[in-house]
Amino acid sequence: MGSTGAWVADLLFSLFGFSAYIIPGMLLYRSWLIFRDRYTPLQLDAITLGLKFAGALLLMLGLTCLFSLSSLPDHSALPFGGGGYIGLSLSSGLDSLLNPSGTVLLMLALTLFGLTLFAEVSWLLLMDKLGGWTMQLVGLAYESLADWWERGREIAKHRWKERQASRTLVREKREAAEQAKLFNAGSLLREGDIPKMELREAAGKDPDLHEQESAARKVIDKVVQGTSSLVQRSETAAKKPAPAPTPRKRSSAAMGDVQIPEFELLDTPALDRKTGYSEEELHSFSRLLESKLADFGVTAVVKSILPGPVITRFEIQPAAGVKVSKISNLVKDLARSLAVISVRVVEVIPGKSYVGIEIPNA
Repeated sequence: MGSTGAWVADLLFSLFGFSAYIIPGMLLYRSWLIFRDRYTPLQLDAITLGLKFAGALLLMLGLTCLFSLSSLPDHSALPFGGGGYIGLSLSSGLDSLLNPSGTVLLMLALTLFGLTLFAEVSWLLLMDKLGGWTMQLVGLAYESLADWWERGREIAKHRWKERQASRTLVREKREAAEQAKLFNAGSLLREGDIPKMELREAAGKDPDLHEQESAARKVIDKVVQGTSSLVQRSETAAKKPAPAPTPRKRSSAAMGDVQIPEFELLDTPALDRKTGYSEEELHSFSRLLESKLADFGVTAVVKSILPGPVITRFEIQPAAGVKVSKISNLVKDLARSLAVISVRVVEVIPGKSYVGIEIPNA
């Protein structure tokens, strides 16, 4: 920068101390804001410029005073200490009015207030963002901990299953070995393969041992015979079919002297009884149905009549624009006006565009 840069730097360091390092950063920040909003029309007014300048001034004054309080001129490389001439003057003047702690608190408040005016910092928005970042970090930590816990549970469950399987396998092998030993012992007992070499050799030397051997052989033969007889009896009992259950007969005393009633007690049905309506009655009823529907504001014509054993269906053709729901809502009114017990409306008849009205036969 040459002599001019050195002179400007010496002037700034003498006035502001270490706070002079903030001046290039402030200029870069304002330049970046102007570049960011380059497509937005720039609106300059005296109030906005005054607030920005006041914020920058308060920020510099607060920083110079704080730097001056933190470093003394005798222990600093700068001529007036870390806060420069302005910071030294402010700190010495405020120190006589306030104690050092009060001066520090006041300068911190001025610094934050100046930063808010100059940089347009919203502390509420900043706290909101910090809270959001904190919640995201907590969520990531919780998810990582939950995944680690689930993996640990799966590994522990897998190891437990392996231990159970190994224990089951060992137990099955032990049971199989015991069953094999019992089977071998039983086969030796059934076949009579009992080691007798030593007994026979000893029997040749001692007659008492020969008698003991013969007695033992008799006992073994009796045990084998008893076992075989039990096996044969169990097999015979298994092959023998179970006896069929004998049906229980009801005694005549339980029935008593009950007699079945005769059919003559029943009334003979009237075979010539007429059910339903005659043809003339059906035609007159259809005309009556058309007139009653017209009274309720529904224009319709009876197209066909289907008499049945229980009900009679009148298939009507409503006029254009008449909704089926309107006819369905007139069920009780039609039953009252036609003097019948009930009326049923069949809204959809497959294969036909008619609406069915069913009434019970008299």
